Amino acid sequence: AIAKGTFREDLYYRLNVINIKTPALRDRKDDIPELIDHFLRKFALGMGKNVSAVSEGAMTALMTYDFPGNVRELENTMERAMALEGGAEISRESLPPSMQKVREVPVPAVGSAGGSQAARGNERHWESAATSLERGSVNLEKLVGDLEREYILKALEKTSGVKKKAAELLGITFRSIRYRIAKYGIHDTEGDINE
Repeated sequence: AIAKGTFREDLYYRLNVINIKTPALRDRKDDIPELIDHFLRKFALGMGKNVSAVSEGAMTALMTYDFPGNVRELENTMERAMALEGGAEISRESLPPSMQKVREVPVPAVGSAGGSQAARGNERHWESAATSLERGSVNLEKLVGDLEREYILKALEKTSGVKKKAAELLGITFRSIRYRIAKYGIHDTEGDINE
């Protein structure tokens, strides 16, 4: 704009005191759960609602969406969801239609020996799902959550409770595994979960 003569050069230098480069939200997805928690508190207070959580399905949808509008789009999404939500947690149905489609994410293997045990665990989960579907319903959010919790527990067991190593095994960041440990209520009852 300065080169085109449509913006004053002296004003640019007056405004450009400190230049902070912030990566796009799609490049720092581990920040999404913390931002969601912040926006939940903000909008629940502002709207006088008792909504303090996001369902697993909604969280999966939010974590797989690329957010071309960055943090502002996430904020607007949470405000919209809070306004539409009638329950105690944000459901996937309260999200915009563009975010309701969830991409399929492959389940990571946990080491070689752990992988075969995990595979048997997966078969149990899928058999349970197939049986539930035959009866007419399945709680997909619970099924995925149970599977994720099982993998986190196996990874922590394999790494003697070292969260950083467990996160590496699972292909997620340290911040992400800390969030999931809290989400699934995995407690350090015996002092065996370490940073």
